[in-house]
Amino acid sequence: MITTAKSAMDNVMRSLTSPVQPHDDELYLNPKQESTGQISAIDIRVKEFPPRYRDPHFSKYVLVGTEEQRAKQEKLIQHLRGMRSVIMYGNNGTGKTLLAYASMRDKIEKGYNPIYISFLALMNKIKESYNQNGPSLYRITEEYKRCDYLVIDEIDKSYGTPNEFLNLNHIIDARYNNCKPTVLISNSSESDIIDLLGKSTFERIVEDGLAVYMDWPSYRMRLSMR
Repeated sequence: MITTAKSAMDNVMRSLTSPVQPHDDELYLNPKQESTGQISAIDIRVKEFPPRYRDPHFSKYVLVGTEEQRAKQEKLIQHLRGMRSVIMYGNNGTGKTLLAYASMRDKIEKGYNPIYISFLALMNKIKESYNQNGPSLYRITEEYKRCDYLVIDEIDKSYGTPNEFLNLNHIIDARYNNCKPTVLISNSSESDIIDLLGKSTFERIVEDGLAVYMDWPSYRMRLSMR
């Protein structure tokens, strides 16, 4: 009995002084599991993209045109990879929306919260605040003022009322003051873009960012001619 008791006590003491050995599945998180979890979170966000743009990558953008145009495209992609404001405007089919979604995926992978919205959809949301039972204008615009990265597409397509661009300027001004990047997209010509946005809005974007007139050949047209 004494020997048995002594052995039991020795086992207890050894268990108290020895490091705890976790169960096999608690020892380390499988890198594949961690990676899968991260990719899954990214995929969930990317699935919110329109089907045409669910697999956007900068590597899929093919540089085209003259040497000068290719240099502009490389500089544009460099800015879109960073947290920089950009205005993309010019010809149809030159990859403006594709690059915007590629930049959004890039931001999601880096842990940021990007938002994409067309200008008309944004204005329709703001109109909801005019209803007595609708959300307040502050509540609607605050989301777009505060998000990490905002893309507003088709800013040349709207109802044409003065209030629309006043509200746009209000959002961009708040983002400018808080050093938050904004990407604006338009099919406007080089001579129309400043008139469309207004000089102050244009200058706020390009002060720390870039405005690129996308005058190279249409990607969609090249596809249709194959």
